[in-house]
Amino acid sequence: GANMSKCYLHKILDRPAHLREKPPVLDRKTSFDPSIPIERACPVLLKKLQDAKCRLSEEESIDLLSTCITYGAHNAQQLKGKDAIIVIGNTGAGKSSFVNYLAGCRMVFKSPEELGLKGCEPLLIVKPKQEGGDLDEIMPIGHTKKSKTFMPHIATTAQRTTYCDCPGFLDNRGAEINIANAVNIRCALSQAKGIKVIILINYHSTRADRSRGLKEMIDICSHLFGSTQNIEKYKDSILVGVTQMRPRPDFNSKKFKEWLIEDTPKIMKALSERIFFFDPLDRPLGGAWKREECLGEIKKLKPILCPSKIFQTVLTDSDEQALLKIADGLSASIQRLLKAENTKEASKVYSHLVRLRPIDHPSVERLLGRVTQEIIYHHVQQRSDFKGHCLFHRFRDGKGLLERLKLGKKYFPQVLRYRIEHLERFYQDSYARYQEQQKREEAQEKALKAAEGRIEELLKLLDEQKKATKEKMAAQAAKFEELLADLRRDFDNELARYDKEKEDLRKEFESRMKQKEKELKLELAS
Repeated sequence: GANMSKCYLHKILDRPAHLREKPPVLDRKTSFDPSIPIERACPVLLKKLQDAKCRLSEEESIDLLSTCITYGAHNAQQLKGKDAIIVIGNTGAGKSSFVNYLAGCRMVFKSPEELGLKGCEPLLIVKPKQEGGDLDEIMPIGHTKKSKTFMPHIATTAQRTTYCDCPGFLDNRGAEINIANAVNIRCALSQAKGIKVIILINYHSTRADRSRGLKEMIDICSHLFGSTQNIEKYKDSILVGVTQMRPRPDFNSKKFKEWLIEDTPKIMKALSERIFFFDPLDRPLGGAWKREECLGEIKKLKPILCPSKIFQTVLTDSDEQALLKIADGLSASIQRLLKAENTKEASKVYSHLVRLRPIDHPSVERLLGRVTQEIIYHHVQQRSDFKGHCLFHRFRDGKGLLERLKLGKKYFPQVLRYRIEHLERFYQDSYARYQEQQKREEAQEKALKAAEGRIEELLKLLDEQKKATKEKMAAQAAKFEELLADLRRDFDNELARYDKEKEDLRKEFESRMKQKEKELKLELAS
């Protein structure tokens, strides 16, 4: 589809060096209590879930993103150091139902009316133990067009098998939730010791619109794995299940597989032997696996070790555009607030931008680095102006700038590395020298008045005054040269940083162009 024609992969090791070196950030303590439901911790979440198209303010978007990612990171700890079975697929593929089926739950159909829902098609649910079922559901099943899975659901069965039911790709709940889901999926996979991957594809998506749903799913998986080559490399760790098939004892699974890979990306041919069919009610379906056979084949899969080095964060074009729009808006606000000398509000907006960092997106990292440098440069200019005021005895202006620099250090403590005590000492020393000079000038003026009528003594005093004036001018010239040297050094540093960033961006552009050419060749070849 057009929306998935280009997915962006974001892996920190693939970036230029200047992007891997993250700028200093504000040390802001944020409270996190996992016992508080996420909807209570972030009220705007309900607003977005009720209406995916509703527009959020930049602050609301950041709050929603960072809260979902924080809860997702906590949730991902359940996979830490474990071997897990990861189930992925588009929304509606039946991932939650499949996990419940594997866990041993008894699946039944009920009418929408029985479940208090609207519709005419029967819905697949888990028969609870209180109604005679074998086991209560371990994964909640959604029966609307919106995915029930809000972040990766992780559960371990009585047989000590750990399942991870991932949120549906190409979800329909808004960019903020989609971005958070993409980050949380990668975070969860990165925590596991080893994983086996089950990709589920809705049978109806293979039949509609020339298998568009299937192609999109394969495209997403290729980006999740980093490349189609990685999918082929780890194919012994993958199974591809076709869901929501009607019972057909005469179903020819071999012919269906041949048809399925006929007009799809080449990677499907490599996965053709990994395709399986099943019915969650174990009704007659030619070539379908029963539950025990599914578990047996999953057990044979080789776990993918060190998944954190393989799996990527996948964002669609529209989600990436929404992310960059949020980040750009925050950047513009910071620049405007700095010009208005509103340091407190600028630091507040900067902290919002920093909260986007866990998304691990190169454009956000670059933007954050640029804004951080602008904050540093703004205060470098203030320090230069402050020293100039002190050297030329404009102490009232210098005092005002010193107060602004104190605010900068207060609100950007880990971004700005200068020390206030040094600036205060510079101000005090400059003022002390000024007072000492004033005393000398007053003494010279008194001596000059006392020497009136005494020509020789007057000439001598004039020579002393001339000498003192020259010394004063020489001292001021030296201070002026020192100030110019500071300005030149700051300018040279900024120029060097600019040249480095320009070269890094050129290399990144060439790298991306080569990658695009490679992907284009692969697409043309497919």
